[in-house]
Order: sequence, then C-alpha cells, then structure tokens
Amino acid sequence: MNNQINKLYEYWQNLAPGKKKLIQRSFLIVSALVVILFALVTAYNSDNKNIMSSYAHDSAKSSIKAKKLKFKPQVYSSDIDNVHMITPYELQDYRQTALKRGYGDNYAGYVSVPQIGLYLPILNGVNMYTLALGAAAYYPNEVQIGGAGNYVLAGHNMNTSLNVLFSRVPNIRVAKNSIIILTDKKKNYYYHVTDKKLVRPYQPVIRGTITPTKKSVLYSDKNKKQVTLFTCNYNGTRRWVIVGQYDYEQHLNNIN
Repeated sequence: MNNQINKLYEYWQNLAPGKKKLIQRSFLIVSALVVILFALVTAYNSDNKNIMSSYAHDSAKSSIKAKKLKFKPQVYSSDIDNVHMITPYELQDYRQTALKRGYGDNYAGYVSVPQIGLYLPILNGVNMYTLALGAAAYYPNEVQIGGAGNYVLAGHNMNTSLNVLFSRVPNIRVAKNSIIILTDKKKNYYYHVTDKKLVRPYQPVIRGTITPTKKSVLYSDKNKKQVTLFTCNYNGTRRWVIVGQYDYEQHLNNIN
C-alpha cells in the first residue's frame, strides 16, 4: 500500500504544471457535480417523503368510524388496462382530481387490516381516480361486501414504509391474528388470512371477456366467501395476493 502511494506521489511530482492544473480543474468539476447530484436526490426524496407523510396524515384524519358515515355505493367505470404505477406527485394530482369530481362522496364501505394499520375507503370500480383515494373493488356488480364469492380489492403500492394506500399490504403475514375486516353501512365482516403469494400481473380470463378463469387468483367461487387484496410488488413486475376466508359478521349497532 505504501509503495503504491509513493509511486502516485512521484508520478504527481513529475507531471508538467499544465497537466496538474487540468487534473485539479477536472477534480473540482467532478466534485461539484457529485455535490449537486446528491443535493438533488436528497431534495427529491425529501419531497416524496413529505407528500407521502401528508397523504398518510390526511387518510388518518378521514378514518371516521364507519357507522357514522353516509354510504353512497356508486359504481364507477373501470379502466383496468390503463392502470399503472405512479409517483407521489402523480398520486397527489389524481387524488385532487378525484375529489373535485366527487369520487370521495361515494364510498361503498371500508377495509381494514389491524396487523398493518390499514384503514381505507372502498370505491366500486378500478381506475386511476378510485385507486388514488382508497381500495377499488374489481367486480362490484358481481360480488358485494360480505357476500358469497371472491371480493377482490385492488390498491396502489407506493413503495413506502408509511401507511399509504396498499403500501403495507406486502407486510401482511399468514397467521392466526391476521384478519381483514370489510365494513358496509350495516355490518363488519371478518376474514382470517389464509394465503399470501406473488403472481403474474395478467391473470387468465375467459376468451373474449374480462371474466377470470378458475386458474386466476381473481376467480370468484360462489360457494365460498373470501376477500382478496391485490397490489403490485416494488417494481410492478408481479402482484401480491393476500387471501382471507370468511369467519363471521357483526352488526355495527352491537359494536362498542
């Protein structure tokens, strides 16, 4: 190591003055660029964190007990093919537009997962605006909250540890204390988590339709009561699927 340092020192001493100045200037320029890049990355991450923190705070403020809310379960048009991953800035824009258009006035219910602190409104229909506000029901015309079949809820994973939309859904564990609660205007419906897996983003459907086949994780078996939470992994190449099987239900008037 000392020999290498000595060789570098001798090399530097033998350099012509002009070359020394050129190397010094290049070093200063590169150092300045590194400092500027670091500052830009830090500022960008800080802005993203502030946006996510603000969103999480706003969502927490709106988490009023379901039995005190007025439900207007309107079915919005689905645009599943055009749903894509978004940045925190885009999420903010979509959310503001959704609220201006009145999407926030028509919640079908609520979904909560105590294990990860999730509590979100449910909107009927999957598009970029419903997903900006909460969880979006895939097939609201076929399966109702608490009803028979597979009640599929989609949500954005924003790749943050903050409690924003479905960002913490990949942290759900298959365990005895893992429960998913769906709420409509009358009851809470309790499900225990039975399965968790990563799947391909495009699930098989019946030819010429959007109806999922039996091989799809979105398939609805009318002989079962289950809920499925559906969200992207960190880079959007796969989908996390969390499945809960029905346990029991409780009328809201009987909950303290």
